[in-house]
Amino acid sequence: KDASSGKSAKSQRASTSSENRVQNTTICCPIVYGSIAFALEKEKDKDQTFRWTFYVRGSKGEDISFYISKVKFNLHFTFENPQREVTGPPFEVSEIGWGEFEMIFTIFFKDSKEQPVTLRHMIKLLPIDQQPVVNEKYDQIVFTNPRRNFFNVLEAGASAPILEHPLSNHFKSFDSEEDLAKIVAARKIVRNEVNEAKEKILR
Repeated sequence: KDASSGKSAKSQRASTSSENRVQNTTICCPIVYGSIAFALEKEKDKDQTFRWTFYVRGSKGEDISFYISKVKFNLHFTFENPQREVTGPPFEVSEIGWGEFEMIFTIFFKDSKEQPVTLRHMIKLLPIDQQPVVNEKYDQIVFTNPRRNFFNVLEAGASAPILEHPLSNHFKSFDSEEDLAKIVAARKIVRNEVNEAKEKILR
């Protein structure tokens, strides 16, 4: 969800400029973001009890760097260098720590005219008897009336081959009929929002 407004990613893709845009068009790009945490063997240092990775990935493991330029991660202030920028896949950060916290991260796009999307998600470390602990969320980034060049990029999709992530055997699957139904419902909501906005403009 958005850090300030509480809106989901799919409701944030308002166009910032009308220049050379493909009108009456929405394109949905599915993403998954979340964390996976492993408990470490007990050491003398009580602050080093879990190793975790927080990531933004394609819902099917596909390369999302064809439309995402970088992701900025804001870790808890107690970590060294808490603001980290990742400019290529995999879009992720890994650390060792002891406590759960809410990761704030911002996704930037290859078209700089598209406003970045800022989201929040909890890094879960517990329960310790269920290892690893995976806390993921499926979401969609919806681009409304994208610029022509970016539209072509989005339509073409990922060209790079899917590379298996070392943690992929722990990732959740989002290919079930239930998830597909959610996608259809989300697209319907977006279409309704676009139509309502058009009606307000024409009044």
